[in-house]
Amino acid sequence: MALADHQPDEHGAASPLRPPTTTRALAAYAWAGALDHPCLNIRIGESTSQEIPPIGFQIGRMPILSDEAMAIVRTLAPSHLRVDVCLSGRDWMDRLRDAVSLASAVNTALEVGIAWGQDLDVGALRDLVVRLPAANRVARMLVLGDGKALPRGEVLALVRREIKALRPEVPVLTASAGHFAMLNRDWDQLADADGVAYGIQAQVHASDDLSLIESLDGQSATVIAARLKGGRPVTVSAVAFGPGDPDDPPDPRWPTLFGAGWTIGSLAALSGAGAASLTYQGLVGADGPVLAPVTADGVKVSPAFHALADVLEMRPAQVVATTLREDLPAAVLALASDDAVRVMIANLSARGVLTTVSGLGANPVAVRSLDADGSEIAGRSPERFRSSTEQRLPADGVLSFVLGPFALATLTQPRG
Repeated sequence: MALADHQPDEHGAASPLRPPTTTRALAAYAWAGALDHPCLNIRIGESTSQEIPPIGFQIGRMPILSDEAMAIVRTLAPSHLRVDVCLSGRDWMDRLRDAVSLASAVNTALEVGIAWGQDLDVGALRDLVVRLPAANRVARMLVLGDGKALPRGEVLALVRREIKALRPEVPVLTASAGHFAMLNRDWDQLADADGVAYGIQAQVHASDDLSLIESLDGQSATVIAARLKGGRPVTVSAVAFGPGDPDDPPDPRWPTLFGAGWTIGSLAALSGAGAASLTYQGLVGADGPVLAPVTADGVKVSPAFHALADVLEMRPAQVVATTLREDLPAAVLALASDDAVRVMIANLSARGVLTTVSGLGANPVAVRSLDADGSEIAGRSPERFRSSTEQRLPADGVLSFVLGPFALATLTQPRG
């Protein structure tokens, strides 16, 4: 059945229709819709020893941001920004200078990816290191090499030695310029790296909705494997929802509820598996949480902005164990800080579900939901949306509510 233009589409976006989902995804949603009363039962457990890792964003060529856009980026408060520089290129100094300036304006650290052509220019490497920001403003350096394979052990050792001679406090990681597979083929090249890094591109094998949902389990599996095989901290950088090639057009599902739900699932999978740091692709633009830096109507954020902000503003926090029925596509991430417990829930199906959350305390719960009807306000007025919550009182530690198609809910309960 066709929908009228500008009505909420199958991903919960009030926007013109995109091409229909594939047969696999539609079959999964049809199965969920066949249930008379689909239910999502979530049980909140105990805090784990796993802390929420630092979360940052990869930046490319940044536009000039308006004061309003810069204020929203500061509100998001990323742990770091990633910039990649190619020492054999002509513009690496400009790229680094712009990234340093932006990081300073946002009051955050830099994650620097170092690449080169066929041969490493040691003089350029030293020049790069002396141009880095001051101590505690460099989160880590990722040694990417030529991008065709992991840097050889002896080259990695040379790069690490040169960096440590000038900046001994900066972690130096061996990094795959591609995905986990590149790292998985070459564990013997780790040398004395302080950690390993690789990216994730959710659409390498398939791009339909169901495949994107299924990719979330694979994300946690890569972190677990990298920790076991590499024996050192694992940085996942960068995580891409859409096509990984910069020349590909952005995926139209990103600025929808589905993109935000997938982001919650990714954060839950990677954090729960023990990743030491996470970097998501894009900050400002069509593939980032801040969609429009300069428009006639001002700045607009994606639904994923709110998912990311809900996690970032809880730091420091521990991941809380959760259990849920797996007969409905859904994502859950629970966090506990000294002051509060927060549960983030995403319905990844096209059918509204009765959601029951148990294991809560007796205190009132602030509930904020995001569905197709509220996506416009959440995008245009993020501060107004984030301050709009409903107080609910659990009955014997249980809270129930209906979560609409592709809708999100954030539950925050004070501790004590």
